[in-house]
Amino acid sequence: MHKAGVDGQVDETDPHAGITRAADDAPVAGIEALEDGETIASILAKKDSLAGQKVRVRGKVVKYTRAVMGRNWIHIRDSSSGQDLTVTTSDSAALDDVIVVEGTLAANRDFGYGYVYELILEDATVTRE
Repeated sequence: MHKAGVDGQVDETDPHAGITRAADDAPVAGIEALEDGETIASILAKKDSLAGQKVRVRGKVVKYTRAVMGRNWIHIRDSSSGQDLTVTTSDSAALDDVIVVEGTLAANRDFGYGYVYELILEDATVTRE
């Protein structure tokens, strides 16, 4: 399946033309809050009071980058928000894993080289569910 161009012709040169992806800002269905934790939406809403605190949250891995700047980088998403929460850890995960992470929430963290995060969960432990 290929997408049609402006004139209705199929763009045979685009190898990704037939791929349909979910909206990048869509919440992930079925990823509910922990009894003793937060949701991504609640973390965003309470970011000022939670900054510097230990936070636990459940999420689905939507992006995973291994061994950058001495740590693994995980982006998780839950059912409460279409926003990702970035997590740094020495633990590993895989795309589509549902995990519980616990770490220290940092606000306005600048790692240099253009890596600036409004919120990031640092030095987290990862538990697969």
